[in-house]
Amino acid sequence: MKRIWILTLGMFALGMDTYIVAGLLPDMGSTFHKNSAQIGQGVTVFTLFFALSAPVFSTILAKYSVKKILLIALLTFGVANKMTMLSMNYYFYILSRCIAGLGAGLFSPMAVSSGGYLVEQKYKGKALAFIVGGMSVGTVVGVPVGLQLANLFNWRNRINKHYRIYKCLFSTS
Repeated sequence: MKRIWILTLGMFALGMDTYIVAGLLPDMGSTFHKNSAQIGQGVTVFTLFFALSAPVFSTILAKYSVKKILLIALLTFGVANKMTMLSMNYYFYILSRCIAGLGAGLFSPMAVSSGGYLVEQKYKGKALAFIVGGMSVGTVVGVPVGLQLANLFNWRNRINKHYRIYKCLFSTS
């Protein structure tokens, strides 16, 4: 059972990432000069790309190393979230959420399918429950964590130094 914890944590991160933005909507809206509904479209495109890419990737990549696919998926997901943090405008924000959804869609089916192979037969149900439960718990926790972050920080405060450097290097104005 120890081997499935990384899959469970990955699924937790995917679930939390989907809804953490809910608490950050007002701050992000003021940054991009958009209303909360427009910023909320980031959740929509993330979920759409997640839903569309999961069956496609799981079919196309079935013959490749699951471990490598899982690592690529987490890397893609992580880079896309960094892109979201450094988004200079609304369109880059939406693009970053699409890429994060692709990474999530790549990770999720591979994590669930490989979970059953990592444990003995008698623990398969428990392993799958932990992995899928990780996403459910992450989804439940995402909104309150986002709200708490919004109360403690502006959504850019944690990366303000990096954002200023990035803005100086890549700003067109």
